[in-house]
Parts: sequence; structure tokens; C-alpha cells
Amino acid sequence: NVSIKIEKADMKKIKFITMVLVCVLLMTSGCGKDAKKAKENILECTSSATQGVLTIELKYTITYQGDYVQKEVSVNKITATKDVDLNAYKNTLEAEYERYKDIKYYDNKIKIEKNTITSTRTIDYSKIDTDKLLSAGSEYYELITDGKVKLSALKDLYTKIGMTCKKK
Repeated sequence: NVSIKIEKADMKKIKFITMVLVCVLLMTSGCGKDAKKAKENILECTSSATQGVLTIELKYTITYQGDYVQKEVSVNKITATKDVDLNAYKNTLEAEYERYKDIKYYDNKIKIEKNTITSTRTIDYSKIDTDKLLSAGSEYYELITDGKVKLSALKDLYTKIGMTCKKK
């Protein structure tokens, strides 16, 4: 009778230790991180057009959870087939993005390589102060509601301007 009580107590300890080990393994193996990533989805919107000696390529990668945008990386490329002063385009883009330069989590980089100018804009909507973003640019008024950007609103805007959007 005494040995049965001891065996039951030992089994409870073994079960408890096993549960603790499993929990530790799950936490250290990064399973929680993978579960978070599984909830993040990606929508990619693209477009290209040729106007005279210029080819314009747009690629917008949108990370979202549910119907809310978390982050957007927009890459705009303008490639000239003939000699064109790309610095004029660069100056125009820099002037356009000047009003956003002091907003944290809004970043824009512009570079010229050979006959191509590339503008890469990154906005982390999950962290950005949307009130500052709204005060800097009226183009965000239709996208931001209650401090968040709805995926459906962003996708509608991009498809209206001729972009093709696909889930990745």
C-alpha cells in the first residue's frame, strides 16, 4: 500500500517535470516566433509602364495581419533608355519626401545607379505615429482610420491606379 502511494507521487513528479521540459523546449526552439509569423501575410502589388524613354516599375510589398497593414515597402524604379537627367527626378522625389523626414518609422532612400533611379520607402504602420503621418500628407487620410491602415483600403487604392495585387 505504501509503495502504491510512492509510485503515484513519483508519477506526478515525472509528469510535472516532463511538462516543464516540453514548455522549455517550445520557448527556446522559437515555436512562438513561428506562430507569430504564420499570422503575418504578404500582399504584393506591382505595375510597370513605359512613357517615352522612361520605364517605370512599381513593387509594393505589404505585410498584414487580419485586415490591418503592419508594414509596407515600396520600391519605385525609373529606368531611362536614353540620356536623361535623373538628378532632376531625384530632386523632385527628395522634395516630396522632405515633409516625412522627421517621422519615426517612415524611411525613404533614393539612389541612382547608371540609368536607373530607385526610391525605396518603408513605413512601419504598426509603430508609426499616424497623427504625424496624417499632418504631413493628405494622401493618407483615406487610408488611416483609428490609427490603423486597413488592407482593403490600401489594396483598393492600388488597384484603382492600375496595380495588380497578389497574396504571396
